[in-house]
Amino acid sequence: MRVGRWAGSLAACGALVALGGLAWRHWDEVDRWMSAAPALSTRSSAAVSARDLRMALKMYETEVGDLPPAGNAELVRCLSARSSNGDAPYLALDPRELSPDGEWTDPWGRPWIWERPAPGRWTLVSPGPNGRRDAEGGDDLVFGN
Repeated sequence: MRVGRWAGSLAACGALVALGGLAWRHWDEVDRWMSAAPALSTRSSAAVSARDLRMALKMYETEVGDLPPAGNAELVRCLSARSSNGDAPYLALDPRELSPDGEWTDPWGRPWIWERPAPGRWTLVSPGPNGRRDAEGGDDLVFGN
């Protein structure tokens, strides 16, 4: 019975050593994966912002009859206003999410691009981590209806 216990412990130690050796041999891949983790969590926080925006836009459109005009500053101005019940703004933005110019910023600190491509339609775009708008989408984040 005692030998069985030691055998299990030795097998577990052997597995840990093997995993350590595997990680050491493939450190570049492990490092690349770990460095991508902040970008993944950043994208997920952008998706949460987009979900909150969708709800705020529905409330705003129901009460006002239209969506905010194009432009980040207009979006912030309209959604920061108190709703008709006067309790709270349509979208409560954290001051840390605003640029010094008062524009709503994406998770990388760049202003979101708020567009109205057609009546009743909207698009919110972040140029993503690379900071530029890519023709094929690239790493851009695009939300809309």
